[in-house]
Amino acid sequence: MSGKRQASISLIILHYNRPENLLNLIRSVPLGVEVVVADDGSPSLPELPPGVRQYRRLPKTGVSAASCRNGGAALATTDYLVFLDDDVEPHPFLFRAHWLALQMYDVSLGLLTQEKLKPYTDPRASIYVDMERRAWRFCLSGNLAITRAAFDAVGGFDIAYDGGHGWEDLDLGIRLQNAGKRFVMNWLAVAYHPGEHMAWKKPEAVQENYRKFVEKWGEVV
Repeated sequence: MSGKRQASISLIILHYNRPENLLNLIRSVPLGVEVVVADDGSPSLPELPPGVRQYRRLPKTGVSAASCRNGGAALATTDYLVFLDDDVEPHPFLFRAHWLALQMYDVSLGLLTQEKLKPYTDPRASIYVDMERRAWRFCLSGNLAITRAAFDAVGGFDIAYDGGHGWEDLDLGIRLQNAGKRFVMNWLAVAYHPGEHMAWKKPEAVQENYRKFVEKWGEVV
């Protein structure tokens, strides 16, 4: 995180109360990447490295992932935005891969895997190639990059999803696709995610946001 090289891409980290994860993720970020921490009301934040920007949503009023990501994006100063959650471990090439993709596309869909550096172990990978026409289904904010122009064109994440878990990213994907934005399934932008994918879980907070999604778009997943 040292050095004076101008940032070419911005990382927005959604964070809540995982200080060690957050610091480890920040330490892994290469030069040339601007870092913004979008904190959803953690009791406290660790001391962040110099130059790291922070957006904090206080007081804590439940889950506000959409608002936090929007707030983090507003603080970013580059034209290319990468969204990662604080519990993922990005491959060192991830940022370069997203940056290269965003030179040609509006949205770069990274792959979250459950084994390090083994994209084919992810259950979605088997249908990755032929899914581009329904690419919004892979618009998962745990590993996602978007040009600022495309993000602003659709108004960012819908804050109606605040209060529950998940689905605000798939909602963003549908709106980007409906707006004619171009997607690429980016095999090289890999981040390791040790837990289950949030949208596959069934707690009430996830179901609450799923109901909002269905009310808005119908049964399209």
